[in-house]
Amino acid sequence: MLPPDRRVRNCQTAGSPAVSKVRENPNCSGVETLYPSTLDLYKERMKGYPEITVTDRGARAQRNFNQSAGKVKHVFLGRREDVAEGKRDFCHRARSATEGLIAVAKHWRGFGKSLYRGFTGDKIWSGLCQMAFNLHKLLKLYREEKIKEESLVKLGLA
Repeated sequence: MLPPDRRVRNCQTAGSPAVSKVRENPNCSGVETLYPSTLDLYKERMKGYPEITVTDRGARAQRNFNQSAGKVKHVFLGRREDVAEGKRDFCHRARSATEGLIAVAKHWRGFGKSLYRGFTGDKIWSGLCQMAFNLHKLLKLYREEKIKEESLVKLGLA
């Protein structure tokens, strides 16, 4: 078994307005509260719950289905049977896209090599990596002039 400070290396969270994705590892400390706290954080930031929640099988637990009941319309916890047939392709694409983004971030920014210790340190490290990735993407779009004028005004760049 891994020492406690090494167990949380694979715990990751990310979200978007349409989809909330949680990736849990059963070896992570605090894993039993990661999914519910992520839903609560999403509600607080976005002023409502997501329509769809997509996770891998690591988050597949009855308590997570119970936590989502009445809040999230479609809950995909790593199995095709979790959602209606019409939503399966969307859920698989969303999960694949997020996994790809995590792989790029790990390679490009050293996302997998946290410089901080423990669960809190990994949360800080993942946030810093997400900000660096988003800033890189924003600057790329800005240089290629692919950002609408109204968005530039709101950002104070025009």
